[in-house]
Order: sequence, then C-alpha cells, then structure tokens
Amino acid sequence: ARSIRIGVVSGITPSSGESVSAAWLGYLLPLSLGSWNPSYRQLAGTEPDTMTVGQKTVAWGKKCNTFSQVAGMNFTERGFVAGGAYLYFDVTFGIDWVTTNVQTAVLQVLSADTKVPFSDGGGVLLKSIVKGVLNMAAANGILDASSIDVTVPKVADISSTDKGNRNFPNVNFKARLLGAVNTVQINGTVAF
Repeated sequence: ARSIRIGVVSGITPSSGESVSAAWLGYLLPLSLGSWNPSYRQLAGTEPDTMTVGQKTVAWGKKCNTFSQVAGMNFTERGFVAGGAYLYFDVTFGIDWVTTNVQTAVLQVLSADTKVPFSDGGGVLLKSIVKGVLNMAAANGILDASSIDVTVPKVADISSTDKGNRNFPNVNFKARLLGAVNTVQINGTVAF
C-alpha cells in the first residue's frame, strides 16, 4: 500500500492542520472501507478555518482539503489525496484494498492447493478467485457490482513460453468504482 498524505489547508499554524488531519483520520478509519466519503465530515475537537470562496478555490486547485464553516456547519470539503495516482482518499484506499486482496487471495489458492493445474479448469479457478474479491469490494461499496467482468484465456491460446515458465497470463478484470457524490447541480424554474 502506498502512503497517503492528506493536505489540509490551515490558516493559523501547522499544528492546527495536524489536529484537523488527526481528527479526520480518527473519524474515517474506524468506519468500514467503502462506507464513507471523506468530504462533508464534521470533526470533533477542532475549530474550522475562516476562508473565503476564493481561498478555497485556490486550495482545491492545489488538491488540498479544507475544513471550514458553511451554512452554520463545520465540515471537511473535497477529500483529496496529496499526490498519488488517484484523486480522492476513499478511492485510493479502495483501490489499495482491491489490489491487496486480489494478490492475497490468489497467493492463498496457490499455496493452499496441492497444485493449481495449468488447464482451462485452473483458469476457471483463478477467475473465480479474482471475481470473488471483486464481489466483496462491491458488497463493501468500493465497486459497482454490475460492472465487474473477469476474463481468462483458454490454455490453447497461451504461448508455450508462458506454459514452460508456469505463468498463467492475462487474467484480466474490469470494474467501475462506485465513488461518491461531492457536488450536486440543481436546475429549476419558479413561475406564477
């Protein structure tokens, strides 16, 4: 798993930003992965920063998060990850969860069985292991269950080099992140 820095903008002192980060992690990490969105979290024991919309826009443009008061409520906004391949904290955690659990599940089947045969049946077994992890990710709210697709090649289509090296290639999957809503566009008309 990659390390994650959470950039929180604080207008006062570095320790203020650290206490917001600690409160934020303390709020999120006990929750089940996939059940939370890091944005709009009210944090205990912390004071919000006073920020203008312009200051927030600059912070968000730099992929920083804010903790401020809006409409009388103190909450976090955005949930960005500072650096890294993925934009949001929950997405980064979710993809790390999928990666780790697919690798672990395949390793467990390779080490638990006397042998996974290099056959179409072995390919079906590997496919079912990967799909099982992806289905768990969907049940946990990380992936959209309707988007999960896992494919494995027929053994007849695998090169003799891969067969000789005992490498079962191209176990591929596609899935869509479930994601979360951070903003809403509402259009309406009021008339007499």
